[in-house]
Amino acid sequence: MGRGALPRRAHQLLAVWTVVFALTGCGEKTPSQGAGVSTSAPESALPHGWEGAAGLDRAKAEGKPTLLYISSTWCPPCQALEANVLSKEAFFNSTTDFVRVRVDGDSEGAQAVIEKFEAWAYPTVLVLSPDGGEVYRAHHTVSLNELLKALALARGTSTAFEQAVSELEKGMATVKLCPLFAATSWSSVPIKNSTDRSGAALRAFDLCKGVNPVAGAALAAEALALASMRDMYADSTRVGNGVKARAGELLQAIFATSDTQWAARTFITSWVKVFVRWHLEDDREAPFQNLKKTWLEAARNIADRSNSPVDVALLAELPAVEFYRLENAGAAIDPVISERIYGRVKRLNSMNLTAAERHATMGNAAYLLRSIGKKALAVEMLIAETQKSDSPSHYLTTLSQWAKEDGQIEQARQWAREASTRERGRSSKIQWLANECDLYKDDEAQVNVLVERAAEAYTLIFARKDAFLGRDKTRAHQLAAALKPWAKRSEVVKLVEKFAPKCGGVDLVAHAECEAHFELIQGK
Repeated sequence: MGRGALPRRAHQLLAVWTVVFALTGCGEKTPSQGAGVSTSAPESALPHGWEGAAGLDRAKAEGKPTLLYISSTWCPPCQALEANVLSKEAFFNSTTDFVRVRVDGDSEGAQAVIEKFEAWAYPTVLVLSPDGGEVYRAHHTVSLNELLKALALARGTSTAFEQAVSELEKGMATVKLCPLFAATSWSSVPIKNSTDRSGAALRAFDLCKGVNPVAGAALAAEALALASMRDMYADSTRVGNGVKARAGELLQAIFATSDTQWAARTFITSWVKVFVRWHLEDDREAPFQNLKKTWLEAARNIADRSNSPVDVALLAELPAVEFYRLENAGAAIDPVISERIYGRVKRLNSMNLTAAERHATMGNAAYLLRSIGKKALAVEMLIAETQKSDSPSHYLTTLSQWAKEDGQIEQARQWAREASTRERGRSSKIQWLANECDLYKDDEAQVNVLVERAAEAYTLIFARKDAFLGRDKTRAHQLAAALKPWAKRSEVVKLVEKFAPKCGGVDLVAHAECEAHFELIQGK
């Protein structure tokens, strides 16, 4: 685990907070065969005004602030961010004094950048001060106005976020730091010395709520989201208890006005199930009904807000589904909810969406259809998108996950195979191959297929010097977990013998990681 980082499982659940459909999937049709695996990775063409990773060195040499954007072509929230913010003229006009650096996760050296900044999620937006201190981080989509405020903050301060948290915990922070606290994703930013992020976010809330209610709402959402994940921590009794005692106050800050609701929109749209089960463990009727009424009103305000992007407005339908499921486990969805969602999804095809807007939206649309019982339509929608999109792998792996959840293991494997074969980017292909290996890890009769897929992944991992760094390191952990139970099988022994010696050629930073990886498979 990185310095002060959340557990891996927590990062996986945090992806739900941002884009729910990213962790789900299904499949009923046999996918067509994709192209053969290639070990080359395409370099994303940088749009005008952006530099590659080398821009980080230029910014440092010239003493300029940096806007660092780390993304991938298949990533739906990346597409939303690009469509709604990064492609806007107002964004470029407001960042002329910044070095704009865009790193595609499949480009040369990208994983070394990801490792350096501990930027495990796509998208990650970082604002660095001229001296390299991290002023702002978001791992989800943000509005243009929110990002411009963060950029203005970077111009006016040299205080890095970690330093600000240190001052907060010592009781030395002032309200001048409130915009910094409110702008940053507390779940993803590295913090060396703080083990209780939810408690730190609560202290920031107390500092800021009186002078800036919108900042207070954002911090309340951060504190509640982090605290409600308490079961992911080894010492769950110590983390989040103080937040839980004040949950009512924090919710009141979130739901106070349309602006505070907007500031906490990702919490409102995507956090119902986890939060309610944590907050109302005894399932008390009156508190549940009151919370549901207030929460659904806020979700409707977000959906109807004039500046709400299509993907956000669509996801604002999810709380109605989640509350209904919590009350009526196993029952068919309320027809009123079902028809409203179905109508909203149908209207998407009549809207004049850009390619980026479509990619940002259609996965969530399919997820919502599946959530209201329209599985066949959801699958049909994703299959159609795989045929239209230049980056279909995310849709395909979603279909694979859905099929796995439905017990259709062979169908899940077929979708997973198509995802990995159609992907062109090196690190993305490693990711989908690792997912494929997960589908074979418990099948003794298919160890040969598992080894074959793992060999493809290792070939790609070792194709560059940044092997076993960044997201590639995480995927390597998946491979090790899949292979370890079969360590004594001759196929696995030969696989380790072939690739373990290649550790000598990787970046020195990852050399020990690489060696430990193969030792883990062998049970050493």
